[in-house]
Amino acid sequence: MKDIQEITLEKLNPEEFVEKQIKFIQEAVGDKIVISALSGGVDSAVATLLAHQALKDQLKVVFVENGLMRINADHIGETNQIKAWFKNLGIEVQIIEAKDKFFHALEGIECPECKRKAITETFYKDIFANLISDFGAKILIQGTNFIDVKETVACIKSQHNVLE
Repeated sequence: MKDIQEITLEKLNPEEFVEKQIKFIQEAVGDKIVISALSGGVDSAVATLLAHQALKDQLKVVFVENGLMRINADHIGETNQIKAWFKNLGIEVQIIEAKDKFFHALEGIECPECKRKAITETFYKDIFANLISDFGAKILIQGTNFIDVKETVACIKSQHNVLE
């Protein structure tokens, strides 16, 4: 994990930031195959966009359809909307159908923290373990904010995308 560095608004230079992140990703990855776990949120979208700029064909972008996504007023599901947005950016997103796995993992669970743990376990052990093998990937890229990491490490509330 990269050292966390605060950037104040006064010192933020977006072009320089993007350039540094692309260089960091390229140096960290080398010639390995990488999976980017796209959820459609800001964190994973930014991580995916940066990784795509840095890695091009080395990057395999996946969206795990867990059956819990929303449908908007036009009856377009979030999954298809996210795939279309990224296609417009030149990024191909592979949809991983995993509704049954998630529904099975959540069956009978009422405790919110237990649900989060079941989702995390399904996400990493059942889904990404197989994808890593299928793609021959060595690295998983995902975006999450620092607060989610801190909450999980401090046992305040676990996050589905923070594996400790």
